Amino acid sequence: MLLRLVCDERYEQHEYVDVRGVEWSPGLSYHETVRRRNLGTRRLRSDLITIATPDTASDGSPWVQLRDVHEVDGKPQPYEPHRALRLLARSGTLDSSAAKRIAEQSAQFNIGPVKRTLNFPLLPLLFVIRQNQWRFAYTLERFEEVGGRKAGVVQYREQAIPSLIRPAGNAYIAPVQGHVWIDSKQGYVLRATVRHGGSVEHTDLQVEYRVDAKLDAAVPVQMREDIDLGPNKPRLKGVAQYTNCRRFETQARIIQRD
Repeated sequence: MLLRLVCDERYEQHEYVDVRGVEWSPGLSYHETVRRRNLGTRRLRSDLITIATPDTASDGSPWVQLRDVHEVDGKPQPYEPHRALRLLARSGTLDSSAAKRIAEQSAQFNIGPVKRTLNFPLLPLLFVIRQNQWRFAYTLERFEEVGGRKAGVVQYREQAIPSLIRPAGNAYIAPVQGHVWIDSKQGYVLRATVRHGGSVEHTDLQVEYRVDAKLDAAVPVQMREDIDLGPNKPRLKGVAQYTNCRRFETQARIIQRD
C-alpha cells in the first residue's frame, strides 16, 4: 500500500433538495409530486496527499489523507498554493498543527450544511486492512471482472461497537457496511463501496482504483459521494477525479506537536 502519495484532484459537489407534495386533479384525485430545487455547486482543485502516521491512530488508520485546496470555482486561493507539498519538500515532515490548519481551511469549501471529514478515497480501505479486520464480518459473494481483472466481491459488515466512524461527541452511529472488489491474483482493491449512518440519514461512497504498474500499487481514479439527510432536507452529491498520482521523493511523515 502506498503511504507517500500525492494525486491531483478535481472535485465537483452539488447540493439540492427534493420537495415532496401532492397535486390535486379534477374529480378529487391526487398524485405525489417531487420538485428538485438546486441549492448550489462547488468545484475544487486540490492536492490529495497520503502520509503514513508513526503509529496507528485512535481511529484505526495507519495513514492521514489531506486535501490541500488551491482553487475554488475557478478562482485561486489567496494563500500559498501547494502548501503541504512545499513543506514536505523542504523538510520531509508536516507537523500536526500545520496539517490540521490546512485540513480545516480546505474542509470549509465543502458545499452543504454538514461538516465532512470522511470524503476521501482511501476511506474504504480502512475497513479491510489487517489491524481492523477483527471488527468486521466478511462474506465472499461472487466474482466479477473489473478493468479486465477477475475480482472477488466481498461484503463486509462492522460487528464491533462503537463504530470506527463516530460523529462529534461519540454519538451512536449505525455500523459501517459495504463491498470491496479484490483482484483475485494480486490482492489489489479495485473498487469499494461504503455506507455509514442510519436508514433515514446516511452517506454512501463508491471508489474506483486502478493498478499503476510504475508505482506497483492501486491508486484512486474516481470517488462518488451521496449524502442523504432525510426527507425534505438537502442532499449532497459529489464526484472526484484523480490524476497524476506519484510518490513523494522524501520520507514524508506527520509529526506531533504539543
